[in-house]
Amino acid sequence: MKIIKYSIILILFNPYTVTADVLWVGSSPTCSGGSGNTFTSYAAAEALAALNGTASDEIRLTRTIDYTGGLGSIQIGDEIGSTQITVAGGYDDCFSSQSGRTFVGNSTTSAFMLEFPVQSSTIVLKDLILAFNDDHGVTASGNVFLQLDNVDINNNDSSGLNVSGGATVEVHADSLIRFNDNINNPTGGGIRCTGNNSSVMLEADVHSNKAQRGGNIYLGDGCFMEILDGVRITGLNNEISADEGAGIYVESGANLLVSGEANRVIINNNYADSTGGGIYVTGNSSLAVLENTHFNNNRSRHASDIYATSFGQLTMGQTTACGQLFGCSEIQNSKYEISAVLAGTNSIITLNRTVIEKGTFTTVPSLGVKLVAAVSNGHINLNRVGIINNNVQGILGLEQSGSITASHLTVAGNTMNGFGPYAILQTGVSSSNIVVENSIFTDTIGAELIGSNGGSITGKCNLINNQTGWPFGTYHVGIANFINLPAGDARQIASSPGVDMCLQNTLGFSDDDIENQASPVNENTNPQGLPGEIGGLYDAGFDEVYDNIGEDEFLLTVQKEGSGEGVEISNPGGISCGSDCSEIYFNGTIVTLNANPFSGSEFVRWRNCPLVNQDDECLTNVQSSHTIRAVFEPDDLIFRNGFE
Repeated sequence: MKIIKYSIILILFNPYTVTADVLWVGSSPTCSGGSGNTFTSYAAAEALAALNGTASDEIRLTRTIDYTGGLGSIQIGDEIGSTQITVAGGYDDCFSSQSGRTFVGNSTTSAFMLEFPVQSSTIVLKDLILAFNDDHGVTASGNVFLQLDNVDINNNDSSGLNVSGGATVEVHADSLIRFNDNINNPTGGGIRCTGNNSSVMLEADVHSNKAQRGGNIYLGDGCFMEILDGVRITGLNNEISADEGAGIYVESGANLLVSGEANRVIINNNYADSTGGGIYVTGNSSLAVLENTHFNNNRSRHASDIYATSFGQLTMGQTTACGQLFGCSEIQNSKYEISAVLAGTNSIITLNRTVIEKGTFTTVPSLGVKLVAAVSNGHINLNRVGIINNNVQGILGLEQSGSITASHLTVAGNTMNGFGPYAILQTGVSSSNIVVENSIFTDTIGAELIGSNGGSITGKCNLINNQTGWPFGTYHVGIANFINLPAGDARQIASSPGVDMCLQNTLGFSDDDIENQASPVNENTNPQGLPGEIGGLYDAGFDEVYDNIGEDEFLLTVQKEGSGEGVEISNPGGISCGSDCSEIYFNGTIVTLNANPFSGSEFVRWRNCPLVNQDDECLTNVQSSHTIRAVFEPDDLIFRNGFE
């Protein structure tokens, strides 16, 4: 009723009712002595904005008013209709310049409630601190599009951001969601998103939030979230922040897409008391796709980093958008009692071109400790995965009818408190099966089936250092030679017996290796098929060796010219120049080069490029060794010729 009264007053007495663009809220002499676009309360300014129909109005909150208590509960609702309204803070007085953020909070409800507009509305909140509310920092529900620009949502007693009912929210990179403790609702401490057609695009960091499920992020009931490059999802380090899914919890048909690129998306320091320190995916049609994602220092009793169950699915892998050697998709420094990656009841986990390294279990070792495990009809697919320098009793483990399909693994440098771990450890299994081919297992004590009751190991063309427990025909005995295993570089050198060991890649996974290079490669300096299959082209392990140029390999070199600065990146990977300016490619490989200038420079042109596709992209078909040059110059023409 208050909003209706304000509307009547404004219609009768305010000459600016349909033309106002900027509306000031304040109680200072400057505000009261200003134009007709100044108001002593937010509600009055909002009422005027509601009358402008489709106008794009901006309501500016000055620090001359205290937006706590009752004023902190600001509701943008049905009265707005189809429009765009920006609510902006950071103004000391009316008509002043913007600086910093304005505090809105200490409310018994949410600081902002955006609920069920009659028509589609766009709301922009910017330069605000939304904190210390008994409920959420922001509630968005219904047919609303919300943007958060430079908004700090912190220390609310429920989810920091609550999205439902088909609302769409963009959280931009200069915002922050932190230290929210969801004691009123057990799901989603930082962000809680539910409902079909509800969606969140996340560019901002989310950290140090708590809830029973989904300490930092909870997605349920068909919600979709995309997390963009460079975002950090961070827990409270050694403090428990959830029972399940301390980093992210996905259930009930929700979908998550993590779109990491050169900076990756980092999920780190999340600690779950029970299961799924990094991410927990459960429920039919629940799906998480993680591109260029780095799990680091996450912790839980079960599945310190990744857990899927009850028909949930998760796929994780590296794409060429990252450009690092092989650290784009990574699970690192895991701390667990049972496992780092666990596929539970009827779930599927797929890891492509991923490195798992430096993990360790936190209890007395037992037969239940397995780094990557599947139970209760859960299934895991592994392709081009490196499992390097972990402390664990079993590398791959199965229980209760679980299954694992693995191709091109490199398992090396792992220990069990100073001793070699089991390559495969099956305990109490019933009709469980592991298929593993074209892989390297070194520094292990072989495979172990305990109480198998129908469990099995099948596959072919594996290079293993200890054949104990391996069935005949699945392996060749040998010791792989790596570039620098203590430093985590488990790529083979050209003379390693795992090079050109396998004739086929029968499991049908992608032929790109851990560096996104095409495979197979016929390395002419290594004896073909010794050990292994005669005429073999595929290297065992996650990498294909390109060290020597044979009849089917050529050297592509990129050089930088000009007085500007920049970097050239190749696809398939291998060149990042800067630091790595040449790569050997298989005959006929089509390579795309992208030129990326640094700040203060611009890319000018390619030299010796066979085909320029757009200005900054060069395509070449590698059929001979050749050099392509990228020219960078300062972006200020005054300095082009080297004088001031």
